[in-house]
Amino acid sequence: MKKITFAIIMTFTFTGSIYANECLESLNKYNEYSDLSKDATDNKIKLKHESASMDYLKKVSIYCDHLKEEEREDIEQVLEDYKKK
Repeated sequence: MKKITFAIIMTFTFTGSIYANECLESLNKYNEYSDLSKDATDNKIKLKHESASMDYLKKVSIYCDHLKEEEREDIEQVLEDYKKK
């Protein structure tokens, strides 16, 4: 996963896409809150983290609409890889 994320960061760095950077940041936050949700034992905290992760997933979707096709495919691949974990 880290190799893929690094490759995406490098691609975005060279393209200079603001949307790509925002999309990647939102994707990282989505992954972070999803992990917190999985680890939470209290239902109230679990729901709070799930809600936050869904908010970031919406942002990923919004920013991805503005990306070039190859950048969008990279983001979708990272999401699929994360879901397999």
